Amino acid sequence: TELRRQREIALRTNQTQCTLLETLPFPAMTMDTQGTVTFCNDRMIECTGWTREEFVGNSFFSRFVPERGQQQGMRDAMALAPDHFGAECEILTRTGERKTLFISGAAQRDPLGGAAGFLCIGEELTERRRTETVMRENQ
Repeated sequence: TELRRQREIALRTNQTQCTLLETLPFPAMTMDTQGTVTFCNDRMIECTGWTREEFVGNSFFSRFVPERGQQQGMRDAMALAPDHFGAECEILTRTGERKTLFISGAAQRDPLGGAAGFLCIGEELTERRRTETVMRENQ
């Protein structure tokens, strides 16, 4: 049937996206429309120290983004411009350290064009932000 064919195409597309995300030199993940992580690449694991099992299946917002204001800021960015959003946020590592990431992303679409989730790529800005803070304090 047509619906079955569309589901097979969606599954192959998802597998292709995950393969591509795994090859990126940046932290990357996918999440469903509720913010539950459905995939993360090795760079995300290296950046955060969480295991894949601890990352996938958990809410990105409630587990990894400690500040409620930043959680809402990222949710707002995703809602206002789902096809291309960007937001800076602090994430919590497994050791309790905070790292600053700029997360860019886009909605993943289902066969009917509705939002099925989000594909996100991060750029770690932690050292850059620390350097900027030191420079401001020294001026």
